[in-house]
Amino acid sequence: MSQEDGYKKLLTLKEVAQILNVSTQWMYRHIKTGTLPIDRIRVGKEFRFSPAAIDQFLHQNSIAAGEDYETKRLLAKRQQKKEGVTELKSLFKEWDDVMGPPPPGAFNFLPKARNVTAKVTEAPEDWPE
Repeated sequence: MSQEDGYKKLLTLKEVAQILNVSTQWMYRHIKTGTLPIDRIRVGKEFRFSPAAIDQFLHQNSIAAGEDYETKRLLAKRQQKKEGVTELKSLFKEWDDVMGPPPPGAFNFLPKARNVTAKVTEAPEDWPE
């Protein structure tokens, strides 16, 4: 099989490190900790990367002109929160579908909800110390 068959040459870890302008130690450290979000293939003790995976990583992590890293990080964090809330809502719906709603008074041990958007500067009077 050759590149004419639709297969592209896989890149070695050293080649990817050169493309990203980082050391091979940096690559190994982030692979080990799971913080390198690039799809890879393990061949024995070595790693191989597809050029498409590298292109996708560079595209996802590129910062447009005028957009700083902090803004991109905060937007990603907001998206993760939104996805987490959606997942929790679906889990609660599944629970209600299977178990039914909780019986009346099941959550009486919780303090009554107050204005959630207000800043709390001191504990309410009826809270135990």
